[in-house]
Order: sequence, then C-alpha cells, then structure tokens
Amino acid sequence: MKVYRVLLSPALLAIVLAGGWVAWWTSAPAQAAGTWNTISVPVRGVVAGKAETVRFSGQAKVESKIAPDPDFNRPTLVLTIDLSGVGGEGAQSRARYVISGPEQQNRSVTDWYLLEFDFPFARSGSDLPTTRSGTATFALTVDTTTGAVTSASASIK
Repeated sequence: MKVYRVLLSPALLAIVLAGGWVAWWTSAPAQAAGTWNTISVPVRGVVAGKAETVRFSGQAKVESKIAPDPDFNRPTLVLTIDLSGVGGEGAQSRARYVISGPEQQNRSVTDWYLLEFDFPFARSGSDLPTTRSGTATFALTVDTTTGAVTSASASIK
C-alpha cells in the first residue's frame, strides 16, 4: 500500500503541473476592457408638434470606449449619449420640457459615425402619457485605437 502512495503522489503532481502548463501556454492573452472617454457636445434644435413647438438647447454627454471581443477579435465601440443636460421650452406656453435617460449604441469600430435616434421628452412635472418624441442626430469622429470621440456635432428635430 505504501508503494502505491509514493508512486501516486509524484505521478499526480506531474499530471497536475503538466495540465496547468498546457492551459497557460495555449490560453490567449486577456484583453483589457477599454476605459470610458467623455466629451460634452452642444445641442440645439426645434421639435414641431400639434401641442406646441419646443425649442431645445444644452449639452449632451457622450461617453465611448472600445470593448474587446476575445472570441472573434472584432472589437466594438460602445457609445452612451445622455441628453438629460438638454432642456426644452415651449414656444407658446414657455413651459419647461425635459429629456431623461441615456441612449446606448454598440457599433463596429470605424473613425466616423452618423447616428440618428428618437428620444422621449415630456413637460416638466407631467405624467408619462403626455410624452412626445424628437429625433437627435450626432456626427462623431472617433480615434479607432482608444475609442475616444475626437469631435462631435449634434442637432434635434
């Protein structure tokens, strides 16, 4: 019985070490997730509607980063566009209108994007059923290495 214990322990140790070495040697290096880059973008525009025309202005916050893809080696640009810093004013009533919640988009990595998306807005202090929508358009230039937005312009309609 003692003979088997002596033979089994070094053999088991050798197998474990060899398995660990093979796993380390064949594994791909881990890609670090990119860091968020932030830029403020001035936004202006008018949304016309039945209730009233609303003029918007303010600063949108655009955050971006490159997300690696270890399986297919095709990184993705992750964009978050927050319009909560943009406010509106009714043309007739002078009531305040607010935009809530960020828009998140994932795109293939290129150096230029033209993004258009609809966003909800509501009269400040009103209930959800009175929500209307507008369209935001963003033109972005991006550093394809870091994912940082290097220049941007935006409008609302």
